Amino acid sequence: MTPRLFVVPAALNAAISVAPLVLAFWRGGWRERLVAALWVGGYLINELQRIGLGPQDRVSRGFRDVAEDVVLLAGCGFCLLRARHYWVVWATALALLSVVTDILYLARPEVTSLVHIYADDIWGYALDAAIVWGVFSARRRHAAP
Repeated sequence: MTPRLFVVPAALNAAISVAPLVLAFWRGGWRERLVAALWVGGYLINELQRIGLGPQDRVSRGFRDVAEDVVLLAGCGFCLLRARHYWVVWATALALLSVVTDILYLARPEVTSLVHIYADDIWGYALDAAIVWGVFSARRRHAAP
């Protein structure tokens, strides 16, 4: 019996990635909106590359991913300044993990593309959860007297 990989359907993956952006722009504060926009922007660039727009080789993909995630990390770091909620710390940590994953993918040939993609998906889903956490904490912050 051969092992089977679990693959999240593309439509569900897109919904999971874009829903926090919609929620952040609907109910979130500026921090939630910035982090969600940077995260979804990188996701959309990856999707454009996946359908054939842009270089497909390992090095180009790795450098593009590093560039996207460094921008996300910088945005999260900016949001971390004077932040009073823990979700920003988690978002920054997850962005840092994503940058480290991308650097390891570039530096270590034994890290396969599949491992890199799954690791990025895990950090991305956790970042989605952190953004949603931030949106709900922003709602409580604005609702409090």
